[in-house]
Amino acid sequence: MRLSTRIQLCGVAAVFASAAQATPLRTEDVPRITNGGTGFIGVTESAGTDARPEMSAARAAPATSSVPVAAGEASTVVNGQPNRDPNDPALRAASTRAMGASPAAFDQGSLPMAVQVPAGHKVAMETVGAGEITYACRAKAGMPGQFDWAFEGPDARLTDRSGKVVGRYFGPPATWENVDGSRVTATQIAVYPAAAGSIPLQLVKADPAGGNGALNGTTYIQRVATQGGVAPAASCTQANVGAKQVVKYQADYIFYKAA
Repeated sequence: MRLSTRIQLCGVAAVFASAAQATPLRTEDVPRITNGGTGFIGVTESAGTDARPEMSAARAAPATSSVPVAAGEASTVVNGQPNRDPNDPALRAASTRAMGASPAAFDQGSLPMAVQVPAGHKVAMETVGAGEITYACRAKAGMPGQFDWAFEGPDARLTDRSGKVVGRYFGPPATWENVDGSRVTATQIAVYPAAAGSIPLQLVKADPAGGNGALNGTTYIQRVATQGGVAPAASCTQANVGAKQVVKYQADYIFYKAA
């Protein structure tokens, strides 16, 4: 090849290289998180093949990172899997179960003394009750012409800390029943006000359990971490005596046995 031809070809190559370096990165080439996954915003695929193979590959492959997202940052994809906030309670619970470790037992030290279980008893089971409380509009005893919403009974599903259903709470009378058939009723000892809009904390002393199972030997039950469940705000008058209202609620029920 003659020297002049080689010089011309080198000049053409330099022009193309300069043009490639000057080509701006297009919006469609930038990965974005869309609908919880990795996608591209404003992408309109052309009929032809992208002249830049590295950008075509970027659009085809999900964005991945080997660096976990810090708490409070948006989640992304790590090694092909969604990366979640390490402070997520559900994630911590799953990790605890995967490692075979038992979560720390409930500590009643932060509770008001009125609803604390006496010494000589230990936590036997922790449950979360979620369901409904029914109220009925009734005349107030000994108060002619006055009416109010009266607690009629609960109906809640009991789950353990991992979310597994372990029983039911219902009434009247207020009864805790385990899936193994054992059940227990109780006598109220004390209540203590909770946050506005939530039913009070409660301590009850268990009656002898019926049936054989997890609730045998239960001595006390605490109702803590209450949410909702208060009497309805609707009017209760002579005109609607007997009417019923159902409200949602949630509470933790902590079962104790003799130490």
